[in-house]
Amino acid sequence: MTRYVLLLALLLIAFAPQAYAETYQSAFGFTFDVPSHWVAVTKQEIQDNAAGIDTASKSAAFRLVDPRLMEKIADEVTSGSAEIYLNQATASSAFVDNMDIVQRTNRIADDPRYFNAFCPALAEELTKAFGRSIQVHRCEASYWDKHFALYTEFDGAVQGTRSLQYQIQKAPGKTIVITATAKNHTLGQTRADFERMMRSVRF
Repeated sequence: MTRYVLLLALLLIAFAPQAYAETYQSAFGFTFDVPSHWVAVTKQEIQDNAAGIDTASKSAAFRLVDPRLMEKIADEVTSGSAEIYLNQATASSAFVDNMDIVQRTNRIADDPRYFNAFCPALAEELTKAFGRSIQVHRCEASYWDKHFALYTEFDGAVQGTRSLQYQIQKAPGKTIVITATAKNHTLGQTRADFERMMRSVRF
């Protein structure tokens, strides 16, 4: 889980692309609406900027993160196995609010016992991965377009940010993970955009 949380912050330090789409057909099997002030990063752009991403992975922003985890994240980014979206409206030289989409092979159990075990352990897992104390603000079951989902909200990998994440069980052994990360002072605006995008998701 934690490798995907870091994915966006790593990419955003590296470069800022110029293209966007209004209604997007995800390679992971669903459509959703993207606000005009968000830009979509293609796989080709990610691959073309591999050198910049590698440099970003060694930046001061990630000095506390396990280097082995950062290497795995860099591999994910440069392989083009994630879809990336950047919020131009809240962009700054230090950080760009963002969203990423990846697919995992795990299964989310529609069982209260699963959440009773998972949610209390999440803060410890993230604290270990990020190298500082991380607070989990929300951890709960949900449904998205008739698919079972896990929603979590927690301090971001980069200090001064927060991540909002849906893990949606699309099919057995196929989970779509959609994560938005925003600066704390722009969280309200990015959260509104993220929730609007999520409401438009159709599998």
